Amino acid sequence: MTVACDQERPKPKVRLAAVTSEDRMTRDSWLILIVVCIAWIFDAADGTIFSLTMPLIREEFHLSQSAIGLIGTMFLAGATLGSFTLPIIGEKYGRRWGMITCVGMYSVFTGAIGLAGSAMTVGIARFLTGIGTGGEWPIGATYLAEVVPPKKRGFWMGIMQSGYPLGYFLASVIFATVAALGLGWRACYFALVLPALIIIPVVSRFKESQTWVDRKNASDADATKVWRTREGLSALFATPEDRKATIVASVLHITLGVYGWGATIWLPSALVSDFGATSGQIGSVFIIIYAVATVGYLLSGWLQDRIGRRWCIIVCLMLGMTAVVGLNVLRWMDAPSMMAVFGLAILLGFAQSTNTPLITYTSEIFSSKNRSMGLGFSVASGKVAAILCPTVMGVIADYSSVSTALFYSTLFGWLAIPVALWGKETAGKTLA
Repeated sequence: MTVACDQERPKPKVRLAAVTSEDRMTRDSWLILIVVCIAWIFDAADGTIFSLTMPLIREEFHLSQSAIGLIGTMFLAGATLGSFTLPIIGEKYGRRWGMITCVGMYSVFTGAIGLAGSAMTVGIARFLTGIGTGGEWPIGATYLAEVVPPKKRGFWMGIMQSGYPLGYFLASVIFATVAALGLGWRACYFALVLPALIIIPVVSRFKESQTWVDRKNASDADATKVWRTREGLSALFATPEDRKATIVASVLHITLGVYGWGATIWLPSALVSDFGATSGQIGSVFIIIYAVATVGYLLSGWLQDRIGRRWCIIVCLMLGMTAVVGLNVLRWMDAPSMMAVFGLAILLGFAQSTNTPLITYTSEIFSSKNRSMGLGFSVASGKVAAILCPTVMGVIADYSSVSTALFYSTLFGWLAIPVALWGKETAGKTLA
């Protein structure tokens, strides 16, 4: 549908996404869901490709472990910056142009890694790629949240999040294919230019979120205030309701970010050092985790529409906590069973789906004028924790064990429970 607004001076015409009913997806909503999900797939594939090609990059440029680790940190730093800054584009020019900017950035600079002639070029390209991927999460989630039916928003957001495990799988296929053809690691990055070629032409023809356009047309004064970064940040703390939303969303992303890094990123090290797992066993554990996670993202989307966003976060979090406690119990046994570890991997797979209610809740909790900026700020806060987490956990592991470090990161995740209960439930909320 098209909405026309009388205005004192001419403004560019903006196409609107058709209004959804309470239970029905429109054609425009379906298209936006598909494209955002594709963007999620390539986002996950980008990070996974770097992990897979790290040894090859390190060998070609004769880098130390610390140097290649610094490149990884540069990516996280870029993602943090992008989460905070690029949502400004989503607020000023619309969700469509925000998505186009993010996808364009991470596609172009990922491709640039394939042309890199030095480690410094790789690092700079990873930093700029991080900016694009960091901005995509808050902008894409906001765009989708505003165009799907509110009664089943959690389910559709779950489908969006299921793009992540598919991205991990896609990266593995690309890497294996390139290796089989003997094309070299650079070809992996050339392949990831595809998102720009697929998504940008399609998104440029999409209709804009009606929620965004209604707010933009409501008042010229309001429409200019949020464009400045400083004033946009101030708006997140302008009223008691704004402050509470910002605090709840930010603390959830921080605590669950630390928990997530512990439960997944350091798990291979724990399996090797504490359980003596072979490469094949580690691979099997992660196949289980990501296969279950794919189903878990969809189930958690359905569940959060029935029990609420906050309780769904808590349920998913408790599954992960149970698994980490179980790993620590197994570690003290004389002959820990890998079959028991495989069983705990199932719980960890379902725990991965914590991200579904998290991104849904923190995209709904903010008012329309702060939604993209607020989600970006809270995501950026979580990424700062992600930058610091590996170092802190490494120190704990040096003095104790990797499983103990996982346990402490899980304890930190417990802080998310009272914060989630303090927040206001948003399930079924109509975004305006």
